[in-house]
Amino acid sequence: RTITIGKDAKGKPVELPMSGIGTWQYNNSVAEAAVALALSLGYTHIDTAIGYDNQEGIARALKASSRPRSSYFLTSKIPGGLSQSDAMQQLEESIQQLGVDFVDMMLVHFPATWGGKGGKAMRQAGWKALEDFYKAGKARAIGVSHFCESHIADILEIATVTPAVNQVYAHFERPPP
Repeated sequence: RTITIGKDAKGKPVELPMSGIGTWQYNNSVAEAAVALALSLGYTHIDTAIGYDNQEGIARALKASSRPRSSYFLTSKIPGGLSQSDAMQQLEESIQQLGVDFVDMMLVHFPATWGGKGGKAMRQAGWKALEDFYKAGKARAIGVSHFCESHIADILEIATVTPAVNQVYAHFERPPP
């Protein structure tokens, strides 16, 4: 199952799979093994981030799978709180590490640095870099992660491309018997 989250820069719909494999806290070798297994089981969505330090392992699994690029949906994230040029450098490094020409969705991982530095001007600068990346066809969709309403409002003030998603952490435990 998928959900349409918008259109790519060429006007084609972007379909986000409703489930996939997340790779947070995996090193390169664990990410490689987990993604290889997931792909062999029919998974179509892989979620990573440049900050996870595991994208090279994911690239190895993707290559070894021999699956066509169109058969999986790849999401990655860059840090928040970056200047426009630093954000662009992180975007380019991300697809290089993944060994692909484009990702299906690229997100700004957090509205500031993990240490809390940033602010409105930095959010807007990072967003401009994401828009350039999107318009160049290097991301089919762009969005944010862990943003609250005011952070999204900062982006919308200058956005020419509306964020496709706000990825938020949710953890659901099975209720006790």
